[in-house]
Amino acid sequence: MTEKEQKVLDLVHDKEFEMLCKIDDVCRKHNINYFVEAGSLIGAVRHGDLIPWDDDIDIYLKRKDYEKLLKYKEELEPYFIHVPNPDDNSFWDYTARVMDKSVLLKKNDKEAKFYKHIHCQYQFIDLFIMDNIKSGFRGKKMIMELKVLYVLATSKRYKLQYIPPKNPVAKFGVYVLCHLGMFIPLKWLFKRYDKVSRRFNKDKTCKDYVLSNGSATFISQSIYKKEWYKDKAELSIRGRKFYVPIGYAESLESYYGDYMELPPEEERIPTHIENFNDVSINGVKAIDLI
Repeated sequence: MTEKEQKVLDLVHDKEFEMLCKIDDVCRKHNINYFVEAGSLIGAVRHGDLIPWDDDIDIYLKRKDYEKLLKYKEELEPYFIHVPNPDDNSFWDYTARVMDKSVLLKKNDKEAKFYKHIHCQYQFIDLFIMDNIKSGFRGKKMIMELKVLYVLATSKRYKLQYIPPKNPVAKFGVYVLCHLGMFIPLKWLFKRYDKVSRRFNKDKTCKDYVLSNGSATFISQSIYKKEWYKDKAELSIRGRKFYVPIGYAESLESYYGDYMELPPEEERIPTHIENFNDVSINGVKAIDLI
């Protein structure tokens, strides 16, 4: 990134941090446990801040805490929570997000309007749901069902967008499922996905969580030991403490390996900002604010 682009991203980070503080306020007020996780957790551990080149924040919540947060969503204003649902009449993924309408990360084009800006057009914080999963065959079956339901739903994307896997057999399967999904109502897909996600939540013998509303691309990797989340710790981001899992080191190592090592410089780029000239804050281009 250029120096100018980094300054734009710094403005985005300022707004994201404000969102995170608001979520933290509401959660602490109502005794809701959440966990700053994934890249955002790396930022807290490695930088004491958001990762300089990252452009979103990841929060994990156990199912009961996620549902409790939804009950108090009005207290998050001026932000709002978008939970993907059939009434969207489109599909990007099943991930719920806290969004800030005052910040646009992408240009207001036909694709943005197709998704009503809820496909990562507004600045957002991801809310990932942690559901129980069994080990062995039953857990693998659950993962496969979630993947299939995800790929079927991608038929509702703008211009039938999907990311094909490298394996030729899997690639063909994704192609077939994506086109087959065109004939399946979104209402059924969401209902089935929710049912599969909750399958083992009453099973007290489960030793792991899965991020059930995550992307099909990463869901197989998104399995975490429950012991890492049996309690919460706190780490500082910009001098303010936020909740993280008590086993945050084990969690990060399981997913990233050596999480303290910086990635190659060419990989230090934002994921959701495609063009820094498209970023605007309160209707003003961010590039004009620096």
